Amino acid sequence: MKQKLASRKLWAAIITAVAMLVTAVTGIELDLEQILGIILPITAYIFGEAWVDALRVPRAGE
Repeated sequence: MKQKLASRKLWAAIITAVAMLVTAVTGIELDLEQILGIILPITAYIFGEAWVDALRVPRAGE
């Protein structure tokens, strides 16, 4: 469990979700470009890290 909590991907996703919730609760108006400016880099980071992690795992037969 401790290893999962140390995951940078997990914390990036949590921070993004909290940022979106804070903007919704506080009534801060963000246009589509601002929202995408927050979400897309985090999503790219998470997918990039997942891809690198997948390359580290040895495949069957190798």
